[in-house]
Amino acid sequence: MIRNLSVLLFIVSGAVTTSAGPEQHNQTLRTMFSQSDLEGVWTFNSVVPLQRPPAVAERKFFTKEEMDARRASIRKGFAAIAKLVPVEAVGLDGLDNAPLVDDLRTSLISYPENGRLPALVKGVRRVPDVEDLVAALGETQASPSQASLAQFAALFGGSKDSYADFTMAERCLLDAAVPLVPQFDDSYVQIIQGRNQVVLVTDFSRRIVALDDRRQGADQQRYWSGTSTGRWEGETLVVETRAFNDRTPSFAGAGNSRDKVVTERFKRTSKDTIEYSATINDPQTFQDRIELSFKMARIDTQILQTGCHEGNYSLRNALAAARLEDDATRRQRQKGPRQQLTVFDRTGAVVARIGEPGLYSQAALSPDASRVAVIRTDIETGYPDVWTFDVATGRGRPLTSDKAVDTTPLWSPDGREVAYSSVRDSGYTVFRRAADGTGTEEQLYRHDTANAVILTDWSRDGRFLTFWSGQGMFILPLTGNRQSVAIGPGRGGRFSSDGHWLAYNASDAKEPGRFHAFVRPFNADAIAPPAPSSVRQVSQANAIGGLAWRSDGRELYFLSQSPAPTMMVVELNGSEPSTPEPLFQLPLGLGAVAQLSSISSPDGQRFLFAVGLPAATAQLH
Repeated sequence: MIRNLSVLLFIVSGAVTTSAGPEQHNQTLRTMFSQSDLEGVWTFNSVVPLQRPPAVAERKFFTKEEMDARRASIRKGFAAIAKLVPVEAVGLDGLDNAPLVDDLRTSLISYPENGRLPALVKGVRRVPDVEDLVAALGETQASPSQASLAQFAALFGGSKDSYADFTMAERCLLDAAVPLVPQFDDSYVQIIQGRNQVVLVTDFSRRIVALDDRRQGADQQRYWSGTSTGRWEGETLVVETRAFNDRTPSFAGAGNSRDKVVTERFKRTSKDTIEYSATINDPQTFQDRIELSFKMARIDTQILQTGCHEGNYSLRNALAAARLEDDATRRQRQKGPRQQLTVFDRTGAVVARIGEPGLYSQAALSPDASRVAVIRTDIETGYPDVWTFDVATGRGRPLTSDKAVDTTPLWSPDGREVAYSSVRDSGYTVFRRAADGTGTEEQLYRHDTANAVILTDWSRDGRFLTFWSGQGMFILPLTGNRQSVAIGPGRGGRFSSDGHWLAYNASDAKEPGRFHAFVRPFNADAIAPPAPSSVRQVSQANAIGGLAWRSDGRELYFLSQSPAPTMMVVELNGSEPSTPEPLFQLPLGLGAVAQLSSISSPDGQRFLFAVGLPAATAQLH
């Protein structure tokens, strides 16, 4: 690749910069036009997230250790993507996201004050972006789970039957990003100054900023990157961009840009630093403005042009390969292993096998233990749907039947409804429907990020759902505005029968990669993260999920990896939990145990799992 600046020569001809000798304290470097000198190549690489993660709540700064862990998580997320995409292995050693300016902030967004995107205008959707996906995959285990695959599908998946089914980036329909936002790699901009123009050059775009209002006043055409005009306010270059078309998202994957106005500010604060800030106003997409800021560092490098063209022949190859992959995957499902819905007693003896072997996951017992709700994947199409089965007869029926990726079914306390999470319109939506299949589904909640919504329980009074997403747990009220409430880090939350306690899994602070089971108070009138002193650890080894309460609240069950999955029980009669005791060891091949919900009968005498069968055994059925 070569440096391609020929298109700019008519603008910057003769615009060689000079400085007034060695830089003095508080002396601004200037161009030959007496403007503040912003010229050069600047990097704005950063691992600061755009939005403040729910796990850090109101904190504005990470610790250095947390930032190092975040950087490692990003690399882990890219490693997970490498396992998901059907391309040659790509090394991560060249991943260039090392920041040159120290920044421990928990979000690039400085307004709203909570460091999060403001609420969307009613009816506007947000498509998860790459940061959402990498963050989600970076929080999973070493091998991508079913939830990870669903997250990947939410951003890049779906049918690929024509060129129009590919993303704009895949079709090389790219233009300058407005405003600038640090990406995971190649966050560089070259600034070239003329008397009446400033040019912002990235590896795939050129943005020309006119330093007067003549261009914007005369040109009514709308562009992918809008029309940028600039002015100097003292030593600060102010760039205002408007007149976008409606073919790109407004910001962070939400809405579209048609009514967006972006005001950017560039101020050189030292020989090697520019302070950058941007304000996004789009009343048709967001209910409030967005402000973000970061520092740029001068760097001695070149901007190389990215080769990309809309007539990319790889689209034809990708479509042909996708058809072959579909056929190969279907054949693999036909010949591959199956699972059997299996009920065990407290000794580990099998007391029932429900229905025919198939592709099952996330099985849940109804409140009276007479029925099962489960995700069943169609062997021919690969579509995962919610099914219900009668325990006594083994008869089943689909509750959903479509191309959407459905996950984590939950029974309502009275057994009349089933709630489930589903990937719709590139985001996770929570629905409920009558368990007998009558009527239509009702949307309860929309979660517009790539982080999977893993439903884990429905409170016995019917007022709340709990789910985990990313590394945080949430409570979703089923009355009022149905806005989820973050209650701190953890996963697999399960309400006690009286609604006063919540059991959950959380990582061991002293030993990353290991989890423990905890119990904390739950106050329905003041939903909030618990006081640390109120949390009680109930596991002693590596608790991997499968949490369930006995109906009287005196026993809690969970799965422990020691070394095979083992069903454990702990008594909770007193102020402190008893020593956990093993009930029985489970066979291998359960899969995604941390997502299991309602696996125990109310009396704690029966436990339900989808148990893997060898491929040869499955073919006999």
